[in-house]
Amino acid sequence: MDTEGAILRIAAEAQEALNSLYAQDQVVEGSALDQAGLRDGLQIVEEFIRYGELGVAFDHLRYMISEADLQLSSESLADLSKIEREFGRGRR
Repeated sequence: MDTEGAILRIAAEAQEALNSLYAQDQVVEGSALDQAGLRDGLQIVEEFIRYGELGVAFDHLRYMISEADLQLSSESLADLSKIEREFGRGRR
């Protein structure tokens, strides 16, 4: 599996889901969606990868998903599980 590519693909899906939530304009100050690193989550993941920090990029991706309680495609969930096993990390 292309781990870097999978992380980027999942991050793009997560960012699209977040953007949809933000477009609904229902973000309450202090809510789960009003957290640092979510509005620009994909950019942050890409930056970590650019600097060779694949594990940190993956941790940020997991933060994006869990903090906003995002629902991902079955393909992304399967890849997420594979990456978690590869990195020896369980779900938060």
